Amino acid sequence: MNPNIFTEAQMEDRTIQLSEVMAAHTALRERITEKQGFDPETIDWKSAKRDRGFWKKLEESSGEIMREANASSSLGQLLRYGVQSFMFDAYKDVQTVYQDIVQVVSSSNRQEWYAPLYGAEIPLEVTPGTPYEDSRIMGLDTVLVNKKVGRILSIQKELFDDDQTGQVSTRASKLGKRVRYKEEFDVMTAIRAASYSATTIGNRPAAYVALSQAALEAADIALNGIRDPLGNRMGVDPSLLLVSTSEKFNAAKLLNSTLNPSVPGASGQTAGSASSGDISGMMAFNPLAGLYDLRVSKFLGAGDWMLMEPKTSIPFQERSPLSVVQEDPNSGRSFDQDIYRWKVSRRYATTVLESRYIYAGNINATAPII
Repeated sequence: MNPNIFTEAQMEDRTIQLSEVMAAHTALRERITEKQGFDPETIDWKSAKRDRGFWKKLEESSGEIMREANASSSLGQLLRYGVQSFMFDAYKDVQTVYQDIVQVVSSSNRQEWYAPLYGAEIPLEVTPGTPYEDSRIMGLDTVLVNKKVGRILSIQKELFDDDQTGQVSTRASKLGKRVRYKEEFDVMTAIRAASYSATTIGNRPAAYVALSQAALEAADIALNGIRDPLGNRMGVDPSLLLVSTSEKFNAAKLLNSTLNPSVPGASGQTAGSASSGDISGMMAFNPLAGLYDLRVSKFLGAGDWMLMEPKTSIPFQERSPLSVVQEDPNSGRSFDQDIYRWKVSRRYATTVLESRYIYAGNINATAPII
């Protein structure tokens, strides 16, 4: 094996070690700046060489800083800094798709009220001498209560001190990662729940069907013609196809093929291909090419697919961002048992206000477990 080639695990360990060194370097730099009143990375060292008093003071304060770094409480702060960095990095880097589907809204209370109104009724022709007809107003009334999610991570001091592989830091990063997973899971759960609505409103077929060209075209037509409770067209603009991992490649073929991706007369047959004037032969242009954005979520059931207008009816209510807090190393279990403890927490809420913006082509009865 080439000694200059590292495995993925080795590269990850070196990245973790480098991050820890950089964190310690930053902490030391900040402490010197606080003690000396200057930033060691910006000072003019050539001029400082001639000042003996400067070097003596720097030596004394540097020794004091290093002694502080070896104290238990300072070690705890340094370790906390490293774990927090990994948590936030993992939180940002997890690949989730719900951000492209929801509309993020701020919240400053325990709950928020949503009362969107449907469009006004279409004006009617009025003949001379006859009264105008009244237009009705109808809307929704929804209260969305923020919830709190969180977890505690406990690590023995000896385990952290003696860890040479970076596995402890990796474990800490996964706690932040799971918060992101939880958010995605909650959004997909809300979409699945809303998609069980009755077929009479036009946002699902009479019986769920597998994803195909014909099914996707039927979903688009249905959404464009869907009406609100007053009987008016809602003007839904379907632009995003959301699928489970089991439909990832099937959806990619439907949306990215240059030529017709379906075989005429088979499951992909369209109304035109069944007539004498065949408009969807094997060499025909693919009408679905580039028509929708494709998003794949790990938290949908096998075979799930939905066509929707995103960022319209699904609020993601932000009450407080991801928070990581360490227990004081000199109190509680940290003091009694030499255990470092971190708590991760988050407050938010999400729901589907109006399911008419989502066409559920298929919903698997078995939902994934987080």
